[in-house]
Amino acid sequence: LATYLARAQAMADFAYLIAYLREERGASESAFIGFGGSYGGMLAAWFRVHYPNAIAGAVAASAPIWSFPRLSPPYDDNAFNKAVTLDASAAGGASDACKDGLKAAWPRILAAAKTDKGRRLLGEAFRTCAPVRPRSAHADDAYSIVQWAQGVWGTLAMGNYPYASSYLLHGESSLPPWPLRAACAFFDGVGVNAPDAALFNAVRAAAATVRNASGDARCFDIGDRHRLSTRDKMTSPVTAEWDEELWAEQAPTRTMEPAGAGAGAADAATPAGKEHVARAGARGVDSNARAGSERAGAAGATTHATAAPGASCKGSWGYQWCTEMVQPFTQGTADDLFFCPNGTFYAARNCSSWDFEASARGCESSWGVRPRPEWARVALGGKRIEDASNIVFSNGLQDPWHGGGVLRNLSSSLLAVIIPNGAHHIDLMFSDDADALYPDVLWARRFERAQIRKWVNEHARQREGELAALLAPRSQIDAA
Repeated sequence: LATYLARAQAMADFAYLIAYLREERGASESAFIGFGGSYGGMLAAWFRVHYPNAIAGAVAASAPIWSFPRLSPPYDDNAFNKAVTLDASAAGGASDACKDGLKAAWPRILAAAKTDKGRRLLGEAFRTCAPVRPRSAHADDAYSIVQWAQGVWGTLAMGNYPYASSYLLHGESSLPPWPLRAACAFFDGVGVNAPDAALFNAVRAAAATVRNASGDARCFDIGDRHRLSTRDKMTSPVTAEWDEELWAEQAPTRTMEPAGAGAGAADAATPAGKEHVARAGARGVDSNARAGSERAGAAGATTHATAAPGASCKGSWGYQWCTEMVQPFTQGTADDLFFCPNGTFYAARNCSSWDFEASARGCESSWGVRPRPEWARVALGGKRIEDASNIVFSNGLQDPWHGGGVLRNLSSSLLAVIIPNGAHHIDLMFSDDADALYPDVLWARRFERAQIRKWVNEHARQREGELAALLAPRSQIDAA
């Protein structure tokens, strides 16, 4: 693992591949261009920095190369979840009822579990396959419900494309167009003071946008899931708080698919014209409801939804996170929609501060390695990459990873592209008819193509100049 699951090894492999192609395919004078989205975008940028002889330029889409600790200025550990919350608000194209309803629901779910009546309500509202049990030393079904319900929002934000897409569900099923807005639509008319049943039904229906995207599940297997494992793509940081009990299963699986504009965004390359922010016009479909009107906890044959699509895609990201891709995350702050223990149900925590030592103990337990939080700054250049050239950094403001991205121009050839309506590396996705409604997406692709042409032409002129310099002495001798 230490040899092959490393950023340096991945880049060296590409360098050898390019050298092979130059020799074997007669491409010794050709320009190679690097592309990548998410973790691949990070590799593309770093590859151009470390191997400028191998590629003439790189497009690094949704590449949060500045999402690491000990950078200067520092990364906001809460940036990812703040951005998810913005997406789930009126300012992000949804409604404030969504973010406010979710934030209000978490403690009410835990409170409901204290009584028999409340647990029955939880089972019915969340359509659990088994009755919700009282909290004990061996089970905490209500907390599992909270984790289950809040664990989808990073995926919804990253996949908030204006068209249906199966990308973040690994091709197993599809999210609807503007999936986060479709999920948030279930909170329309459901205020924070709504009865528990109405609020819980909205939370479940929203989560079912991901948890039952296929529409096949008749109930949700949420119980016995105190160690929930949401395996999305480097797919996002898990949206359960950094809990040592949960670490081994959750922490390193944060979907980086990887992955606010802030100061400096104004001087980035931005498309001209009016920003188009569409609002989901119709209420999203609770795909869980399509399976019928079964009652939660009922005996008999049922189809269980035990995890989100793609949940079996575990990969090696945990090891990489624990060695050199140490990206800090906090959640449950006043600025995000997630849960933070405040002492009412669990020991109070400071959810505004990333607990590195707890993360390190989890890595040591799971992988026998200790994270190196300074590695990205020391080995990858941190924020001091101005001496590099020919990189386009694109970031969509719908994508929660943009908070760790390069959002301003760093030089005349290190350029930032901001896509207001863009989710996770939308500029590298296949074209869709819906793109016509969003000129910022079309502009980003045109801009990137123009830069690629420029890099290829520059490479050709450079090679011609080098060849002329090599031939000049011989020409002079022949003339004499």
